[in-house]
Amino acid sequence: MDANTMQGGPNAQSNVPKKLHGKDLRTHLNTALAGNLEFKGSYYYSATDAAAPNPGLTIDGVGLIGLPLSERDAKVVISHASQAPFGRGDQTIVDTTVRDTWEIEPASVKFQNPKWEQYVELVASKSIWTALGVAPWTSKPRCELYKLLLHQTGSHFLPHQDTYKADGMFATVVFVLPSLFEGGEVHVSHAGQNAIIDASKHSQFNTSILAWYTDVMHEVKPITSGYRLALSYNLIHTSPNTPQPSLPEMHTAVAAIRKVLTSWNNGDYELEQNPPLIAYLLSHEYNIMDFNKGVQSLKGSDAHKVAHLLPIAQELGFSICLANLTYTQHGYGNDNGGGYYKRNKWGYDSYEDDDEDDDPGMAEVEEESYEISNSVRIAGGRGLAFGDFTVEEGCLVPENPFQKVSPDRTEYEGYMGNGAGSLDYWYDRSVLIIYRNEDEIPIMLEIKGGAWAIRELDLSPNTPTEHVKAIASAALAELKSGRNQTPGASALALMNYAVSRADAELWNNALPFCASSPSASIGEAVGKALDAFGLAPIQAGIEGLIDRISRLNARVEVVDTIMLRVGDEADPEWSAGLLKNALASYNAGAVEDAPALVTVLQRTGLDGVQKSIIPNISKQRDYYRVFVALAKELHQRRNEFPEQADQNSSPSVADAIRQCILAAVQEWQTGVGSTGPIFGQPAYFTYGILRPTNPPPIPTKFEWVAQLVDLCFLVGDLEPCSVLFCHVLQHRGSMNLPTMFTTVYTPLVTRLKAILKDHGRQATEEPFGSFMKTLIFLYLSDILGSSKALPKLNRVVKCSATCKDCVLLERWVNDLNSSREYNFKAGQDRRSHLERCLRPHSDLLMTRTTYSGNPHTLVVSKRLEVLEQYTWKGRQNDAVTFLEACGTDEELAGIVKDRYGDVLKAVQGTQSFSTSVGTSSGSVVQQTGMAVGGQASTVAGAKRKHREPPKNVIDVIDLT
Repeated sequence: MDANTMQGGPNAQSNVPKKLHGKDLRTHLNTALAGNLEFKGSYYYSATDAAAPNPGLTIDGVGLIGLPLSERDAKVVISHASQAPFGRGDQTIVDTTVRDTWEIEPASVKFQNPKWEQYVELVASKSIWTALGVAPWTSKPRCELYKLLLHQTGSHFLPHQDTYKADGMFATVVFVLPSLFEGGEVHVSHAGQNAIIDASKHSQFNTSILAWYTDVMHEVKPITSGYRLALSYNLIHTSPNTPQPSLPEMHTAVAAIRKVLTSWNNGDYELEQNPPLIAYLLSHEYNIMDFNKGVQSLKGSDAHKVAHLLPIAQELGFSICLANLTYTQHGYGNDNGGGYYKRNKWGYDSYEDDDEDDDPGMAEVEEESYEISNSVRIAGGRGLAFGDFTVEEGCLVPENPFQKVSPDRTEYEGYMGNGAGSLDYWYDRSVLIIYRNEDEIPIMLEIKGGAWAIRELDLSPNTPTEHVKAIASAALAELKSGRNQTPGASALALMNYAVSRADAELWNNALPFCASSPSASIGEAVGKALDAFGLAPIQAGIEGLIDRISRLNARVEVVDTIMLRVGDEADPEWSAGLLKNALASYNAGAVEDAPALVTVLQRTGLDGVQKSIIPNISKQRDYYRVFVALAKELHQRRNEFPEQADQNSSPSVADAIRQCILAAVQEWQTGVGSTGPIFGQPAYFTYGILRPTNPPPIPTKFEWVAQLVDLCFLVGDLEPCSVLFCHVLQHRGSMNLPTMFTTVYTPLVTRLKAILKDHGRQATEEPFGSFMKTLIFLYLSDILGSSKALPKLNRVVKCSATCKDCVLLERWVNDLNSSREYNFKAGQDRRSHLERCLRPHSDLLMTRTTYSGNPHTLVVSKRLEVLEQYTWKGRQNDAVTFLEACGTDEELAGIVKDRYGDVLKAVQGTQSFSTSVGTSSGSVVQQTGMAVGGQASTVAGAKRKHREPPKNVIDVIDLT
């Protein structure tokens, strides 16, 4: 308790480390907690002993002092004492504002009871020695009396460190003799740890023992009443050849912890952890019963680290919790069926008799998770409301803690006959959960979700306002992030809170997230807001809500509901604009919205088709079905629209219908016509087994075209058919012409003939005659070809022009005269490469590997039944079948007109079919006379005014 040197001021932080660099919180925190914190003892000791002997204290000039100390004896002692000084640098100063204590030199103090010195020696060499963590002594330490100290009311000593007063001294020991007093608590601190020693309790009849290392900072608080009599000793190390006891140098490690937490608190780290917390793995494993005991349950190094971490964390505004962590790995075993067939340990009952302790090993991890459970705050050990939750790997400290570590539990499904079964690993650990107190609400919101926030908001009258504001802000952030599972209910609760707090901005921000709520609930919320704020402050929120509702019919319903609430308060222009904006921002493209679209068009005008609907919906995938549905709905309800007054007014219903059909036609070029390869699907390897991917469904392209043609007949406008047929001919995507005939053109001809028959029309009528003639010319010139020449396959096999293996193989594949096998003798890598290149051509080619010789040989052969189709006879039969699908001899003559003779000669093989311009699809379209944008015929009986084709609906195809 005595000192000759005061400590503090600017030099107190001189040991702050300078080794930590960068912004990686996980690395820095792990480095700090791995510092020199392995001291097993304590930096101080305190105890109360009711059985301590009476020392028989005598003072020269006074005589025997009675215990407990009386006020009379206390005043006598003071009369023979001097004011205690303190050291400042090389000076010894008396200043009662710093130290107000009476002292008597040891030469004037005697003990009549011989058991006292024995007692002091026993306590010092055993209890104190052990508590301070000093190494076992070989020579008994010496406890040397330094001063008798008397504290009266008001006595105190400001924070200081003791000096070394004798050789070998390493600690101060104080015996507080029986004396009645209050106050005088001793505050001790070292390396970020703090403690308070209160010896006033039961002080009248007990002796208290206090001890601390000399470099421990300590302060004596003022005595508030009574007198305290104490004996101060120097504890001296006497064992030879052993270092003098001292506290380990933990300043650097503790300062590192403080620096990391301070930087975290100041936002110096850009946290990617979600939720924003750290899970530090402990050395020992604990259960929930242990956690309920708090820090007392911690063992060894865990207890020591937490003892240093906890006071710093609490000082800087951090929470520290204990929890269990379960790391789960799910994947497939590294098992080829060679013996692992158990179920309990690894699978089904083994037909091996030996005790097998090793699992087959994890071939590959497919899924992994980190689950936290049993979270308990260390301070007091009370349970938190976190429950079970998952964290990311980025929350763990240290990094990769389970690398090269055996799992605590395993379960193997067993070998499944055609491959390894599933394998699960579980790793069980205990962790410290560390997070900033200010992040507790975002963490809870991340874990518990919007429902938790709503429950908290329901308690708002009993909750501090700032707390509720933080929850409201966090709940809104969760809504904006899209993670809230019940956005409508959460938004309505936030809006109720916003009304109660007169916060129009929060109300506006929350309303758009009611997009999925019933219109009645939205109307009720708008009514409350109108009463609280009026209309003008909430108009932005209403507009945001309309934009966010995806279904148009729901938009219309909500607009009508809100207008009923608003009444005459709204500006008519703003009210009308709501519905127009609802249409202008609509881009959901749902077929079921067609009736609502027509309803809105009735109220806002048909020009919305061209201005809003087509531009917005065309940005979506599969918009064809939406435009078809809208065209049908407009046709069915065309009588609900007024007649067009003149051609300069807004579009007529017929114009709007045509615009929808032409917009649907566009998808052939942007979607349906741009498909991937027809043959071969990618595959992937998993655990030695080739697993094919599920191929995406290929659209039925000819059915797509046929439906549009049928729609044109339904609405009485065949003009879009010309545009449709030109798109079908001009845009083939990645398909070559033979594949296009097989998958689209040939089956489309059959469907068109059936549609024409249903509507009493002939294939020779336009635009069908020109389309049929174009297909016939393309087939005869490009597919049938000459009877004296084999067609070109044009199969693309090579990966690049520089790969010699691929180039030679592709040349052989496309040579129809070569039917012999192709033998490729090479290493496995080169053979596997060719096999991958050939995979898309499995309709034509077969592969096998012969294993004789070294290296092995890849053998490629062509399917004879496929080659037969490329012979003249095969092509001739296919051509006849195609022409029969196009029509009877009479119909064919009417379609091809003066080229009928050329058609017959081409099929007979006496003359190749050729065109005067060329054989490309564009050239043939030119020759057949197909036009885009010209006046097409209309359905018989349909009464329509003559009009120009719609402008700027689609790009006109220039075939000249």
